[in-house]
This record gives sequence, structure tokens and C-alpha cells, in this order.
Amino acid sequence: MNEDPFDDIFDLMDRIFGSSRARHSSIRHDKYEKILDGNKIYYTFELRNFNKEDIHIEAKENELYIYLSKPGYGEEKHILELPFPIKPKETKTTFKNGILDVTLVKDTSKSNVIKIDD
Repeated sequence: MNEDPFDDIFDLMDRIFGSSRARHSSIRHDKYEKILDGNKIYYTFELRNFNKEDIHIEAKENELYIYLSKPGYGEEKHILELPFPIKPKETKTTFKNGILDVTLVKDTSKSNVIKIDD
């Protein structure tokens, strides 16, 4: 029996949102990591069943879009809500040996902090 290369994303969606809208995923929660460090967010995804050409990423101000497409399995679109606004043009990604690393930079000019008046 062949493993569905999209099983991991749906497991990730279940971990993040409690229940995903889809039944299978390509990024499993045990193959995914998010680190908040000052003004940066680091994501690491294990995508061993994919090639660089199968992955497309878009960073928006408040969301990270991951598109996966593999011949014979179709396409998936996954959206991760970010904990703070980012600078999309400063997003860095690498994919090596099945590991996708994404680094996002916080947009400090768009703070949601509200000051309390005296």
C-alpha cells in the first residue's frame, strides 16, 4: 500500500486548528516545528515525499500559503495564520533533503499593541 504524500499536511492542520477541513495532509505534526524568536518566526516542515518543484510558497502579511502538487496525487493549498504581521518580501526559504525551512520577519511598524490611557 502506498503512503499518500498529502497525509502530513492534514495532520498539521488538525494540530493547529483542532480539526482540518480536509481528510489528509502532507505535513504531519511530528514533522513540523515553529519557533518564535524576537522579530522572526522559523518554520520547519518535513516533506520527504516531495521535490522542490512540488512546493510553492506565498507569504502574505498575516498568512503563509503552502501549495503542494505531486503528479498522480493532485494539489493541496494550506494556509497558516501567522501570530503577527510579517514583511512578505523578507521571507527566506530553503529546501534540502526533504526539509523545508521558512523564515519570516515581523513587521514592527504594524503592531497590534494598544496602550491604556491614564
